[in-house]
Amino acid sequence: MGHLRGPCSSCAAGSRGGVAIPGVSVNLSVRHLRQPSLLRSILQALEATEMQPSALTLELTEIDVMRDIENVLPTLWALKKAGIRIALDDFGTGFSSVSYLTRMPVDTLKIDRVFVSNMENDIAQLKVVRSIIALAGALDLQIIGEGVERTEEMHMLQKLGCQDLQGYLFSKPMTAAQLERWMTENHIMPGRGWPGRDDSRLLDAFALALAPAVCWNEHTTRSCAAWAMGHS
Repeated sequence: MGHLRGPCSSCAAGSRGGVAIPGVSVNLSVRHLRQPSLLRSILQALEATEMQPSALTLELTEIDVMRDIENVLPTLWALKKAGIRIALDDFGTGFSSVSYLTRMPVDTLKIDRVFVSNMENDIAQLKVVRSIIALAGALDLQIIGEGVERTEEMHMLQKLGCQDLQGYLFSKPMTAAQLERWMTENHIMPGRGWPGRDDSRLLDAFALALAPAVCWNEHTTRSCAAWAMGHS
């Protein structure tokens, strides 16, 4: 888990430099969850970088978690009890049951981009997206639409009730230095809207290295860094 200090350090460095990045997302695999030292390593990284546990979101793909759900549940709950947020990435591809979702300490569902890109021309895909959004609302979970590349997709998701959007429509992945420069040049700070836009605001998550790009939210403004560790 040595890779974790990189994004946490970048987040802390940005804050010290006047670029407000209140959170960081890290992609994990079930292989990481099986490591007995996972929680200790994460807490050590947070302490070393002076980040609050609530500022860290761990992202796992739904299909990866569902392969070994019973064995990883205790670790997920230990992370949650430590104050760390959990997100299910590529949601809709792993056949999670509602009963499992109610047992998992999940904070966020991220709609897989396959559904987002096809929902305009495929009524079945549209129904899936609508159902996922409704499910997240019923369970009081944050919902993010991934892979948004066109304005039409953005407006359709917002109309369906998904206000948090992520994809190349907003930005391609950036390095930490590019992110800080981009935020400074565009005056992007929490509480401020996106320059020249009235319909959406910046939310979660910027990319550091390989991770997803910018997200929008219609109601709030929170910038968040993201870091990919891979799903191997």
